[in-house]
Amino acid sequence: MATGKVVQVIGTVVDLEFPPHELPAIYNAIEIDGDDGKMVLEVQEHFGNNWVRCLSLSPTEGLGRGTEAVDTGASLSVPVGRATLGRLFDVLGKPLDDLGDVKSEERWPIHRAAPTIEEQETTTEILETGLKIIRAIVSGERDPKKLAAYRHKQCKNSAEIIEKSLTGSYREEHIFALTQALDLYDFYNQQIIACDQAIEQQLSAFDTRILDGTPATEVKAKKSTSHCKNMFSFDARSHLKRICGVDLTAIPGIEASSALKIVSEIGLDLSRWKTSKQFASWLGLCPGNKVSGGKILSGKSKRCANNASSILRMAASALHGSDSALGAYFRRLKSRLGAPKATTAAAHKLSAVIYNMLKDGAEYRELGGDYYEKEYRKSIVSNLSRKAKKLGFELTEMPEFSSA
Repeated sequence: MATGKVVQVIGTVVDLEFPPHELPAIYNAIEIDGDDGKMVLEVQEHFGNNWVRCLSLSPTEGLGRGTEAVDTGASLSVPVGRATLGRLFDVLGKPLDDLGDVKSEERWPIHRAAPTIEEQETTTEILETGLKIIRAIVSGERDPKKLAAYRHKQCKNSAEIIEKSLTGSYREEHIFALTQALDLYDFYNQQIIACDQAIEQQLSAFDTRILDGTPATEVKAKKSTSHCKNMFSFDARSHLKRICGVDLTAIPGIEASSALKIVSEIGLDLSRWKTSKQFASWLGLCPGNKVSGGKILSGKSKRCANNASSILRMAASALHGSDSALGAYFRRLKSRLGAPKATTAAAHKLSAVIYNMLKDGAEYRELGGDYYEKEYRKSIVSNLSRKAKKLGFELTEMPEFSSA
């Protein structure tokens, strides 16, 4: 386990310095021995120069520079399983209900990777079990044992518990209300499918965009395999790729539904905006320039009822957990400026990416969060070198940090 030291404390934000090549990973838990017990911090971002910024999960009064900090090598975890049912504990897994320790055989980290496609279940177990039972009740079945037999094999509750829950008096007015609700559920699903079919038909009517003499029809595998209940019932990504000529869903935070809404708002012809800056200004994502008498009164972005802007803001807020250059950019701004300003800035960057992709026909190329951190470090070193040169000094990198 790597050992570092405290270099700066700003409220609950604590900056630590670690030896070269021993930086703790993002979301790793850091432990510091204090006068009032063990203090736990969570790594939020890497600063460069072997510094990491952490968020303290306990008061930082009395914490001074030079205090030793130990990287646990793992993220925060909490107990899981039946032993946790009815229990109350904090994010560290410590019980808050005065009922003793949680006797759980397993602990899961609070930050977990998304499940693989093999681990995902394409159907919802609660709806599968519940709908089969509801349809049987509407059809006239009242035997709890027969109704409980419709239980899905992955349902958490046992057949005995479901059977006990279904034992009771089935009143006529309640069955009527249940029948009405089931009919509405089926009707809404049919209408949603009809809407998807109409949308697909409209998308099929668009011409295929030709780039460099080659029709844009092939779509690479999606970066994310997460399942969303609001996804289209057809392959919208292939249609978007064919119509736009580029794959907008390759951008972190942009899914097929979001890309389709954005294209429907801004269109495919972006010649109305000469630059990406004008495009971002139209979206209301640029800083304000309210000036009076040569004095800046406000830099707040202008208010505008722009659906594309709202979609980009929602996509930007989803970048917090993204292991991409845009994700690293958003996390750095969020720690420095706060979530609202960071969301606007990230949405501005997303708009520039979309503008360049649609106007120039260039595919999105992901460089990764490490690339952004290296470029950020180069920028800091360049600024420091320029300032040192103005003062008559020369900035020299220490050998042990040359490969960091």
